[in-house]
Amino acid sequence: MIENFDLKRLQQEELDILDELMRVCKEYNLTLFISGGSLLGAIRHKGFIPWDDDIDLGMPRKDYEKLVKIAPKALKESYVLQDNRLEKKCGLNFGKIRKKGTIMSENYSHHIDMSQGIWIDIFPYDKVSNDEKVRKKNMQKLSFYRNMYIIKSGYKAPEGKSKAFYAAYHIAKMASVFYSIDYLIEKVNSIMMEYENQDTDYVFPYGGAYPDRDLMPKRIIEHLKPVMFEGREILAFEDYDYYLKSLYKNYMELPPVEKRVNGSQHTLHEIKFSQGETK
Repeated sequence: MIENFDLKRLQQEELDILDELMRVCKEYNLTLFISGGSLLGAIRHKGFIPWDDDIDLGMPRKDYEKLVKIAPKALKESYVLQDNRLEKKCGLNFGKIRKKGTIMSENYSHHIDMSQGIWIDIFPYDKVSNDEKVRKKNMQKLSFYRNMYIIKSGYKAPEGKSKAFYAAYHIAKMASVFYSIDYLIEKVNSIMMEYENQDTDYVFPYGGAYPDRDLMPKRIIEHLKPVMFEGREILAFEDYDYYLKSLYKNYMELPPVEKRVNGSQHTLHEIKFSQGETK
């Protein structure tokens, strides 16, 4: 656990990253929208949820794929897009923009040779089957290959899990020797993008925090409007009410004081701000 956690400083670093990503998306005409808890913050607080420590963003898959291609040249030198095609050992099935010269490493991945800077998350929204049984089967396949990929990348088992979890982790670690990291990346990406060229009614941000609630009608990402987030105008779902009720139910209600906590502080290994001190 990181002591003397400077949440405001972290939020400002993340806003710097957001500004750079928004600049690139505007220059290259890429659709970027705010999502998850960050959208909740935009609607309820006009910015961060006061105790939140990250920024969640989404892109249609086609725009995200364009970003992967242009990011190495389009981003300023102090920023990097982390994606499994660009950093094979990142263990991700979505993207992060990280700020060089900073550190925000986690207990289970700080030792991996990958970008470790402060980040914001970008979730590609993929088309998925209209058939619930097919979607469930694809999620099971993705879960298998994604977990293998995470282990193959070198991630440690997270702390505080059950004995059954650790047993399954060690079995999966032994099984992972039969797969190459390139094969696992290809399987993960192909499962997520299987329906990209088909006309389906639903989209899903694989890797999001709410796998049981994140399935959305395709219209949700087709109709966007600007909202304010920390003094910045950024696109959001026009029908944000439907989206936020699906994820959070009574989203304008503040949670009890004891639940107003961020998630990262307890899993961080090290944090270092721009030209700042290491904690």
